[in-house]
Amino acid sequence: MQFFTAILLFNDALAYIFRGCVGSLGYYMVRISNFMVFILSDVIMFFFHVYVCSYLFEDGEWKNTTKYL
Repeated sequence: MQFFTAILLFNDALAYIFRGCVGSLGYYMVRISNFMVFILSDVIMFFFHVYVCSYLFEDGEWKNTTKYL
């Protein structure tokens, strides 16, 4: 989770650095960096959800709760 957070912050910094560049490099770097920030925020939330579920439920208990949903 920390690895994905580091990549997210790096891409956010790249988007901030290239936001005023007029050329095609700046255009694509801002678009790609913003897209990566968007995707990585969802990835971090997913891994946090998995971490919380593994902390709250034991192995057998998780399987029994899905039957009642």
